[in-house]
Amino acid sequence: MAAIKCPKCDFVNQEARAVCQRCREELPLYGFQGGPRPDRPKDSAGVWREKEYLVMLKTAALPDRCVKCNETVGNDEKIKMQFLYLAPALRFMGIMLGGLGVLLLNYFFAEKTNMLVGLCDTHKNTRQYKRIGGGLIAASSGGLLGWLAFSSWSMPMEPALFFPPLIALIGGLFLVGAGDPLSTNDASGPRLRLKGAGEAFLETLPIWKGH
Repeated sequence: MAAIKCPKCDFVNQEARAVCQRCREELPLYGFQGGPRPDRPKDSAGVWREKEYLVMLKTAALPDRCVKCNETVGNDEKIKMQFLYLAPALRFMGIMLGGLGVLLLNYFFAEKTNMLVGLCDTHKNTRQYKRIGGGLIAASSGGLLGWLAFSSWSMPMEPALFFPPLIALIGGLFLVGAGDPLSTNDASGPRLRLKGAGEAFLETLPIWKGH
Protein backbone atom coordinates (compact mmCIF):
# COMPACT_ATOMS: atom_id res chain seq x y z
CA MET A 1 0.00 0.00 0.00
CA ALA A 2 1.44 3.40 -1.02
CA ALA A 3 2.55 5.75 1.74
CA ILE A 4 1.26 9.32 1.62
CA LYS A 5 3.43 12.28 2.57
CA CYS A 6 1.61 15.20 4.20
CA PRO A 7 2.19 18.45 2.25
CA LYS A 8 1.94 20.51 5.46
CA CYS A 9 4.08 18.76 8.09
CA ASP A 10 5.97 16.22 5.89
CA PHE A 11 4.82 13.31 8.02
CA VAL A 12 4.72 10.08 5.99
CA ASN A 13 1.44 8.28 6.59
CA GLN A 14 2.04 4.57 6.09
CA GLU A 15 -1.62 3.68 5.66
CA ALA A 16 -4.41 4.96 3.44
CA ARG A 17 -5.96 8.01 5.05
CA ALA A 18 -7.91 11.09 3.97
CA VAL A 19 -6.23 13.30 6.61
CA CYS A 20 -2.72 13.35 8.09
CA GLN A 21 -2.33 11.25 11.21
CA ARG A 22 -0.18 13.98 12.82
CA CYS A 23 -1.65 17.39 11.85
CA ARG A 24 -5.06 16.42 10.39
CA GLU A 25 -4.34 18.19 7.09
CA GLU A 26 -6.23 16.78 4.09
CA LEU A 27 -3.88 14.55 2.13
CA PRO A 28 -3.39 14.87 -1.65
CA LEU A 29 -5.13 12.60 -4.10
CA TYR A 30 -1.82 10.98 -5.09
CA GLY A 31 0.43 9.18 -2.65
CA PHE A 32 4.05 9.72 -1.75
CA GLN A 33 5.05 6.77 -3.94
CA GLY A 34 2.70 7.70 -6.78
CA GLY A 35 -0.55 6.18 -7.96
CA PRO A 36 -4.11 7.03 -6.96
CA ARG A 37 -4.85 7.20 -3.26
CA PRO A 38 -6.59 3.93 -2.33
CA ASP A 39 -8.83 5.40 0.40
CA ARG A 40 -10.59 7.82 -1.97
CA PRO A 41 -12.75 5.36 -3.97
CA LYS A 42 -14.67 6.33 -7.08
CA ASP A 43 -17.97 5.40 -5.44
CA SER A 44 -17.76 8.42 -3.10
CA ALA A 45 -18.56 10.97 -5.84
CA GLY A 46 -20.94 13.61 -4.53
CA VAL A 47 -20.23 12.64 -0.90
CA TRP A 48 -18.04 14.69 1.47
CA ARG A 49 -17.36 15.26 5.15
CA GLU A 50 -17.61 18.47 7.15
CA LYS A 51 -16.15 17.95 10.62
CA GLU A 52 -18.45 15.35 12.20
CA TYR A 53 -21.10 15.70 9.47
CA LEU A 54 -21.65 13.73 6.29
CA VAL A 55 -22.51 16.04 3.37
CA MET A 56 -23.88 14.64 0.13
CA LEU A 57 -25.92 15.53 -2.92
CA LYS A 58 -29.48 14.29 -2.68
CA THR A 59 -29.00 12.59 -6.03
CA ALA A 60 -25.76 10.84 -4.97
CA ALA A 61 -25.42 7.30 -3.64
CA LEU A 62 -23.52 6.41 -0.50
CA PRO A 63 -20.45 4.17 -0.94
CA ASP A 64 -20.82 0.42 -0.47
CA ARG A 65 -19.37 0.64 3.03
CA CYS A 66 -20.75 0.70 6.56
CA VAL A 67 -21.35 4.33 7.57
CA LYS A 68 -20.23 3.47 11.10
CA CYS A 69 -17.05 1.38 10.77
CA ASN A 70 -16.30 1.59 7.02
CA GLU A 71 -16.51 -2.19 6.52
CA THR A 72 -17.34 -3.14 2.92
CA VAL A 73 -21.00 -4.08 2.36
CA GLY A 74 -22.84 -5.22 -0.75
CA ASN A 75 -25.41 -2.97 -2.36
CA ASP A 76 -28.09 -5.58 -1.63
CA GLU A 77 -27.14 -5.44 2.07
CA LYS A 78 -27.94 -1.75 2.46
CA ILE A 79 -30.98 -0.62 4.42
CA LYS A 80 -33.61 1.78 3.10
CA MET A 81 -33.87 5.02 5.07
CA GLN A 82 -36.01 8.11 4.67
CA PHE A 83 -34.56 11.40 5.88
CA LEU A 84 -37.06 14.07 6.92
CA TYR A 85 -36.43 17.79 7.11
CA LEU A 86 -38.78 20.45 8.49
CA ALA A 87 -38.10 24.15 8.06
CA PRO A 88 -37.16 25.78 11.40
CA ALA A 89 -40.49 27.63 11.67
CA LEU A 90 -42.47 24.42 11.16
CA ARG A 91 -40.19 22.58 13.57
CA PHE A 92 -40.91 25.17 16.27
CA MET A 93 -44.64 24.91 15.54
CA GLY A 94 -44.44 21.14 15.94
CA ILE A 95 -42.71 21.48 19.32
CA MET A 96 -45.47 23.83 20.48
CA LEU A 97 -48.18 21.44 19.28
CA GLY A 98 -46.59 18.37 20.90
CA GLY A 99 -45.81 14.89 19.61
CA LEU A 100 -48.94 14.55 17.45
CA GLY A 101 -48.22 17.93 15.88
CA VAL A 102 -44.69 16.84 14.95
CA LEU A 103 -46.01 13.65 13.34
CA LEU A 104 -48.62 15.54 11.29
CA LEU A 105 -46.19 18.23 10.16
CA ASN A 106 -43.61 15.59 9.20
CA TYR A 107 -46.22 13.69 7.21
CA PHE A 108 -47.62 16.65 5.29
CA PHE A 109 -44.82 19.24 5.11
CA ALA A 110 -41.43 17.60 5.69
CA GLU A 111 -39.06 17.28 2.77
CA LYS A 112 -38.38 13.57 2.30
CA THR A 113 -35.25 12.01 0.81
CA ASN A 114 -35.02 8.23 0.37
CA MET A 115 -31.60 6.60 0.40
CA LEU A 116 -29.81 3.28 0.74
CA VAL A 117 -27.41 3.25 3.71
CA GLY A 118 -24.66 0.70 4.18
CA LEU A 119 -24.46 -1.09 7.54
CA CYS A 120 -22.31 -4.08 8.48
CA ASP A 121 -23.93 -7.01 10.27
CA THR A 122 -22.76 -5.79 13.70
CA HIS A 123 -24.25 -2.31 13.36
CA LYS A 124 -27.33 -3.68 11.62
CA ASN A 125 -27.98 -5.93 14.63
CA THR A 126 -27.39 -3.03 17.04
CA ARG A 127 -29.96 -0.98 15.15
CA GLN A 128 -32.45 -3.85 15.28
CA TYR A 129 -31.98 -4.39 19.04
CA LYS A 130 -32.57 -0.69 19.78
CA ARG A 131 -35.69 -0.55 17.62
CA ILE A 132 -37.17 -3.72 19.10
CA GLY A 133 -36.29 -2.75 22.68
CA GLY A 134 -37.57 0.80 22.25
CA GLY A 135 -40.75 -0.47 20.60
CA LEU A 136 -41.46 -2.88 23.46
CA ILE A 137 -40.90 -0.17 26.07
CA ALA A 138 -43.10 2.30 24.18
CA ALA A 139 -45.87 -0.26 23.62
CA SER A 140 -45.98 -1.46 27.23
CA SER A 141 -45.83 2.04 28.73
CA GLY A 142 -48.43 3.28 26.25
CA GLY A 143 -50.71 0.41 27.25
CA LEU A 144 -50.23 1.24 30.92
CA LEU A 145 -51.07 4.89 30.26
CA GLY A 146 -54.23 3.82 28.44
CA TRP A 147 -55.24 1.56 31.33
CA LEU A 148 -54.65 4.35 33.87
CA ALA A 149 -56.67 6.81 31.78
CA PHE A 150 -59.53 4.31 31.44
CA SER A 151 -59.46 3.45 35.14
CA SER A 152 -59.52 7.11 36.13
CA TRP A 153 -63.10 7.33 34.89
CA SER A 154 -64.27 4.94 37.63
CA MET A 155 -61.85 5.73 40.45
CA PRO A 156 -59.73 8.78 41.38
CA MET A 157 -56.11 8.56 40.25
CA GLU A 158 -53.15 10.52 41.54
CA PRO A 159 -51.65 12.55 38.64
CA ALA A 160 -48.19 11.41 39.72
CA LEU A 161 -49.09 7.85 38.63
CA PHE A 162 -49.09 8.97 35.00
CA PHE A 163 -45.55 10.35 34.97
CA PRO A 164 -43.46 7.11 35.13
CA PRO A 165 -45.18 5.43 32.14
CA LEU A 166 -45.18 8.73 30.24
CA ILE A 167 -41.43 9.12 30.72
CA ALA A 168 -40.95 5.46 29.73
CA LEU A 169 -43.02 6.04 26.59
CA ILE A 170 -40.89 9.02 25.58
CA GLY A 171 -37.70 7.06 26.33
CA GLY A 172 -38.88 4.11 24.25
CA LEU A 173 -39.67 6.33 21.26
CA PHE A 174 -36.27 8.00 21.63
CA LEU A 175 -34.56 4.59 21.66
CA VAL A 176 -36.38 3.63 18.46
CA GLY A 177 -35.12 6.81 16.79
CA ALA A 178 -31.61 6.33 18.19
CA GLY A 179 -31.42 3.02 16.35
CA ASP A 180 -31.09 4.83 13.02
CA PRO A 181 -27.43 5.18 12.00
CA LEU A 182 -27.89 8.64 10.48
CA SER A 183 -30.17 11.59 11.17
CA THR A 184 -30.84 14.83 9.29
CA ASN A 185 -29.08 18.00 10.36
CA ASP A 186 -29.98 20.07 7.30
CA ALA A 187 -31.63 19.41 3.94
CA SER A 188 -32.72 22.89 2.88
CA GLY A 189 -30.86 22.88 -0.47
CA PRO A 190 -29.68 20.31 -3.03
CA ARG A 191 -27.57 18.58 -0.37
CA LEU A 192 -28.09 16.62 2.80
CA ARG A 193 -26.08 17.22 5.95
CA LEU A 194 -26.32 14.13 8.13
CA LYS A 195 -24.97 13.32 11.58
CA GLY A 196 -24.11 9.96 13.07
CA ALA A 197 -21.52 8.64 10.59
CA GLY A 198 -18.46 7.00 12.16
CA GLU A 199 -15.00 8.54 12.04
CA ALA A 200 -13.59 5.56 10.14
CA PHE A 201 -16.11 6.19 7.34
CA LEU A 202 -15.78 9.98 7.33
CA GLU A 203 -11.98 9.87 7.08
CA THR A 204 -12.22 8.21 3.66
CA LEU A 205 -14.22 11.13 2.21
CA PRO A 206 -12.95 14.43 0.78
CA ILE A 207 -13.48 17.56 2.86
CA TRP A 208 -16.49 19.68 1.96
CA LYS A 209 -15.26 22.99 0.56
CA GLY A 210 -18.65 24.71 0.43
CA HIS A 211 -18.91 24.57 -3.36
